[in-house]
Amino acid sequence: MAVVRHPVALVVLFLVGLLAVTHSSSVQAQQATTISMQDFKFVGLSARIQPGTYTWTVVNEGKQPHVLVISELLPGKTFEDVYAVLNGPPTQGPPAGLFAGDASYADLFAAPAQSFTKALTLHPGNYIALCPIPDAASGKPHFALGMIQELRVRSDAPATPVALPDTGVADSTRLALTLGLLAGAGLLGGALLRRKARRV
Repeated sequence: MAVVRHPVALVVLFLVGLLAVTHSSSVQAQQATTISMQDFKFVGLSARIQPGTYTWTVVNEGKQPHVLVISELLPGKTFEDVYAVLNGPPTQGPPAGLFAGDASYADLFAAPAQSFTKALTLHPGNYIALCPIPDAASGKPHFALGMIQELRVRSDAPATPVALPDTGVADSTRLALTLGLLAGAGLLGGALLRRKARRV
C-alpha cells in the first residue's frame, strides 16, 4: 500500500480536509432552517431571506396542531393588504386579487410534539406565512391570534447561517470529511515525529 511520506503532501492533505469540512458545513447551513410553531406564533422564521432552495423543518411546540402556510402575493401587494382583508368580513376561499395562484405555495403541518421537513424553492417576491387552523377555544383562525408574518425574498437579504436538521446524509458526509481530516492530521504528526527521531 502506498504511503505518503513527503511533509508537504501531508500538509496539503490536512488543509484539504479542513477546507472540505468548513465548506460543507457553511453551504448546508445556509440551505436549512428549523421553525418552531407555538401557541400562537412562529419562532425562527426570518422576515427577509435570499432566493434559493431551502430545507425547512417545522417543530410544533404548542398544544394545538399547527400548519405553516406560505402563499406568494401578486406584484405590488403587501403584508398590510393581506392583513386588512383577513381582518375584514369573511370571504369564501382565498381573497381575490391578492395571491399568485389558487393554491398555497407550501404548507408544513405538524401535530403537537411532532415535526415535518420539506424542501422548497423561493424566488424573489413577497410572501405571507400564516396558520389558518381554528383555535379550539375561540374558533378564530390561528393567524387572527398572532400566527401571521410577512416573508420577503430578496437577493440583498442578509445571509444568516442556521443550524442543520438532523439528517443521515449530512451526518455521514460530515463524518467522512472529519475522518479524512483526522487521518491527515495523524499522518502529518507521525511524519514530523519520525523526522525528529532521525535527527536525534
